[in-house]
Amino acid sequence: MYIKNATTIDYRIHRGMAGGRWVKDQNIDLAMRTVASSLLEPLLLA
Repeated sequence: MYIKNATTIDYRIHRGMAGGRWVKDQNIDLAMRTVASSLLEPLLLA
């Protein structure tokens, strides 16, 4: 995934019929996350 700015990303599809292709200029809502929440998320989802 390549984050271009606060509202646009590009990402690569890894599998399936479109595998290996890039999806470009997709609009997103980017939310800031803290390091602590990123580290704890796998534990909370288990």
